[in-house]
Amino acid sequence: MGHATVVVEAIVMISAVIAASVFASALVTKVGELRQAVAAAIRSQVERVEIDAVATYATYDPGQSCFLVYIKNVGRYSVPYAYLPKADVYFGSTGSAQLYSYDSDGNPAPGEWSFTEALGNGNDRWEPGETIVLRIYNSTAVDPPYYVKFVLPSGSSVEAVFSEVPR
Repeated sequence: MGHATVVVEAIVMISAVIAASVFASALVTKVGELRQAVAAAIRSQVERVEIDAVATYATYDPGQSCFLVYIKNVGRYSVPYAYLPKADVYFGSTGSAQLYSYDSDGNPAPGEWSFTEALGNGNDRWEPGETIVLRIYNSTAVDPPYYVKFVLPSGSSVEAVFSEVPR
């Protein structure tokens, strides 16, 4: 009976070591995944803080029947132009602004917006120090003061109120 007990104890000990190894391996994998998730979240928050813009000027272009809003990148990150159509643009009279959709087909219609680079290097990125021009095609009559809010997918936003639109 003594030998059987030793064999059983050895089997139990080997099973315990294998179970501990499997548990440790799973734990190390999950800790690695958690570390990557936390690092990605921190990178995203840093990027959000470092992307900053200001509305510098606004006017109405009667030739194109749209409002023009100039927005300058004053942050530390460049933003790919492919990222900008995912932004939200709210425009209208103060207190009654509406969400406008991006003009994806190149044929502007009321209730849509588009953008162009004001003066830049033409590299398909909104670099720090560069200005883009939002063209907002209003769908309803808009009375001053005019309100515009530009929200990037990262959550960074610019908002401005213009009481008069210079012509």
